[in-house]
Amino acid sequence: MAKLYNTDYPINIHDEFKNITSNSYRKNPLSLTSIQTYIQRIDTIYTLILKHKYNGYIDLLIDHENVIHSIQQSTYINQKNYYTPILKLFKHLYTQNPKYSFLKDIVDNHYFPEFIKQQDITEKKLNDNKVNDAQKHRYLTLQQIHSLYDAYTYIDNDTLITHRLLYKLIVAFYFYNPHWVPRNDLVHIVIADKKTNISPDTNYLILNARNIPSHIILNVYKTYPTYGQRIIKLSETLKNLLIVYIRHLHKNYNDVLFTTLNNTVYAKPSFSGLVNDAFKNVLKHDINIDIARHIHVSHFNSTLPSNNQRTQYSYVLLHSLDVASQYIKLNINQKEKS
Repeated sequence: MAKLYNTDYPINIHDEFKNITSNSYRKNPLSLTSIQTYIQRIDTIYTLILKHKYNGYIDLLIDHENVIHSIQQSTYINQKNYYTPILKLFKHLYTQNPKYSFLKDIVDNHYFPEFIKQQDITEKKLNDNKVNDAQKHRYLTLQQIHSLYDAYTYIDNDTLITHRLLYKLIVAFYFYNPHWVPRNDLVHIVIADKKTNISPDTNYLILNARNIPSHIILNVYKTYPTYGQRIIKLSETLKNLLIVYIRHLHKNYNDVLFTTLNNTVYAKPSFSGLVNDAFKNVLKHDINIDIARHIHVSHFNSTLPSNNQRTQYSYVLLHSLDVASQYIKLNINQKEKS
């Protein structure tokens, strides 16, 4: 890699953060959390160019021509998001330490103009990201969904109706757990406790010592290579429904959480159909998993979140900011009614 600037030292972001925060005269440095968030995106750039993850140094990013060319030639959807961490980290360095003043030139004359160019492209794409009129009725607001959910009961004349309980539980996973909105990830979850020997090829619902649902260990899902194993917290609504469901069906440790009436494990396509049936019965609308995620992202976008909030929210859906932007539907009503 050609050196475009005369630097006799490698620039390690973590070391510089420690130096900056140890000096009280430095003003408004990035927080450690922000730096970690930006470095996650820089990992992707390093993998693209060098075929390995970020090594703690930013020498590669100084070679702006190589970086910009590589991003332009990549299949990344919202390329502006790959310039944001570079802009933030470089500004962090040159505003906190004069020895990095040369980075301002790289930002002002190379990375920032490319960022503006890609931002314009992204905004044009978003303006085209709309639902056609024939499909709009499928996109409920969260307020509408919660009203329909609350009205749906699984008890009839003091008798618990198994399939209605199952439907309500599935809808709760998608609309009543702020920590995770699944894809078709509920199939094949195994009931376990903290003593269970966890297999990397299986997802688990962990029960505590009192057999109360505690959390989900997610090992197998679409974006696992990016996010790794995830520990998913459960809302109280979801915990309470799971307790009723597990007790009613006499589920035990090592049982699969969701099985057919014949106690056989669902195939993924069949379980996706079950999810659609649950939405149709509980919410009275033809909603599928993708639409459920569209609704969540569109509602979140309507709150005008900050970039940091967008990044944190991407973990809820376990997809990138790039993919999140595709899920936004700009012409559906996500405003809560008073």
